[in-house]
Amino acid sequence: MTGNLSLSVTTIENFRYITSIEDDEDRDQKLDEFVLGLSMKIPPTRKMEVGTAFGEIIRKPAMHFNSDAGVYQANGYEFSAATINAATSVIDYRGLFEVPVFASDHGVELKGRLDYWAGNEIIDFKTKLVKGECLSAYESNKLLERYQDSVQWRLYCEMVSCKRFRYVVFILNEDTLELVDILEIPFYYSPMDVSRSETAIRSLVQFIEFRGLTDHYTKVEAEGVPA
Repeated sequence: MTGNLSLSVTTIENFRYITSIEDDEDRDQKLDEFVLGLSMKIPPTRKMEVGTAFGEIIRKPAMHFNSDAGVYQANGYEFSAATINAATSVIDYRGLFEVPVFASDHGVELKGRLDYWAGNEIIDFKTKLVKGECLSAYESNKLLERYQDSVQWRLYCEMVSCKRFRYVVFILNEDTLELVDILEIPFYYSPMDVSRSETAIRSLVQFIEFRGLTDHYTKVEAEGVPA
């Protein structure tokens, strides 16, 4: 592999997921978007904006509470006190939030950011927008499958020598942004997971070299705060 490539864990997982899509047309379209995102800033979707706002609030809820209105606000989005109180009730605030991590492994420079780290466990906070008041069985199974196959948790566990990783998924009604459920999906890292990480990184490196994208991922150009 090319030793001077610097890859974020997010980029590696996004590429792995895109290349796992079975529909050829959908996969090709997302690959084009993946490449396009290197040269221009693609506007975030509402789903992404909601996730970012929700994440900012649960990290530092007191900073985002509007006492006059009795709601939590961030980036133009508003969440009820009941929703945020329920979400924060599952978080132990004695841990560290937004922790930058770096490692030289698998022939590349890896970088990332842990949502939450409490020494023996890493937690990644996710939001999922749904219609109605619950996540369907189909959506729940697809979500579990996505996280089971993910190299995000495997790479983060490798990078900081941690054995436990947990996704905490806040299910929100897409219209009201009220919390309808919280899913907690734990994983336990084992040495056998290394092969999945290696395969994902190798595939991305091959794609980068084949498409002539190496300059976008050199160590010098990728320095700074990890994604």
